[in-house]
Amino acid sequence: MNLKEKLIEYKNITIQLIANVEGEDYDSLEKLLTNRQNIMNEIDSITYSKEEFLVLCKELDILVLNQKLIKVTKEKKSNTLKNIDGIKVSKTANKSYNKRFAVDSVYFNKKI
Repeated sequence: MNLKEKLIEYKNITIQLIANVEGEDYDSLEKLLTNRQNIMNEIDSITYSKEEFLVLCKELDILVLNQKLIKVTKEKKSNTLKNIDGIKVSKTANKSYNKRFAVDSVYFNKKI
C-alpha cells in the first residue's frame, strides 16, 4: 500500500462527495463517507513521516477540498433548515386558517 495512492483515492472520493452535495444527491453520501473512512483507516495503518504526509496533502490539494466540502455542506444544511422553518410557519398558518373557518361554519349552520 502506497500513501500517495491512498491519498489520491481519498481526494477522488472527496470530489465525489462535493459533487453529490452540490447536486443534492444525498442517497449515495453514506456509501461514499464509509469508503472515505475506510481509506483513512488504511492510511493510519501505513508507516509514513509527518513531512511526507503534509507534502502529499499540499500537492494533492486535499486540505482545500476538505474545506470546500465543509463549506458546501454547511450551505446546504443552512438552506434546508430555512426551508423547514418556512414549512413550519406555513403549516401553522394553515392550521389557524382552517380552524377559523371550521368554527365559523358551525355558527353558520346553527343560524340556518
